[in-house]
Amino acid sequence: MDLNQLLYDIDNNLGQEDFESLKFLCMGLIPNKKLEKMRSSLDLFEELQKSGELSEDNMFILPELLYLIGQHNLLKKLNTNKSAMNEALIKEGYISMYRRMLFELSESITKEDLRSIIFLLDIPSKFKENKNFLDILCYLDKTEVISEDNLEVLEKVFRNVSQDLLRKINQYKESKEPLMPSAPTENTQLSEPQFSIQAVSSTDMEFHGDDLDSIREHIEEVQELPSGKDVETENDIAALSLQDRTESEVYPMNQKCRGYCVIINNSDFLKSDTRTGTEKDAGALLWGFGEISRV
Repeated sequence: MDLNQLLYDIDNNLGQEDFESLKFLCMGLIPNKKLEKMRSSLDLFEELQKSGELSEDNMFILPELLYLIGQHNLLKKLNTNKSAMNEALIKEGYISMYRRMLFELSESITKEDLRSIIFLLDIPSKFKENKNFLDILCYLDKTEVISEDNLEVLEKVFRNVSQDLLRKINQYKESKEPLMPSAPTENTQLSEPQFSIQAVSSTDMEFHGDDLDSIREHIEEVQELPSGKDVETENDIAALSLQDRTESEVYPMNQKCRGYCVIINNSDFLKSDTRTGTEKDAGALLWGFGEISRV
């Protein structure tokens, strides 16, 4: 089946509410003026094709959108399913976490919640009649009352209306925050030692027999140590990792701005078995930190 026929079949299975949901999720991918002129899902699909987000060679955005709006039965037309998409979206996706979070909020709002929200929000009267929460979110987003980094208005409302919805916002905010060390107190002295990025901390890692063998092989290859060098304990490994380091190779960790961190996700080794599960680690990082450049 060619792509246009597939899109036509999918459009026939979508209602007006689905179309409005798709438009909301595609804000940021498609200019607002073009979204406002659209009359059906076909218009939206056509625009995604024009912009290059949707093609026969790359259709990922299509099952992503269907999954997010809850049209899981239609995923079969794309040879996938709910479970597969749930796992895939941990690693990648076109729709931002911000927009997905807002859409989740709209899906969780009850009629009673909506009445309370409309009463508490300072919005034009035209949005207080025959409007759903998705319309209100569109207005708040377009007028920049809310943004990815500013959700104070919604937080204030949900403190009164629903702790469950407030929790969704907090979870989103936590997922955006990088893991940083706690701020020093008045009595805390910044430590003099500077830590190497390549150092292996014996206090933070627990090694076992197989782990020691793999790390010993790695150290011998990278640092060209004699193969006969004894590496028996984690302390030996830490010492070998730090030996012969010049000052230029040590990165200061007591500065306010620490620059970039390169995380290498290595699953294949020369002298040991493939490490399974690395893709889940990478997915967790992408999920937790948002945009991470992958090489």
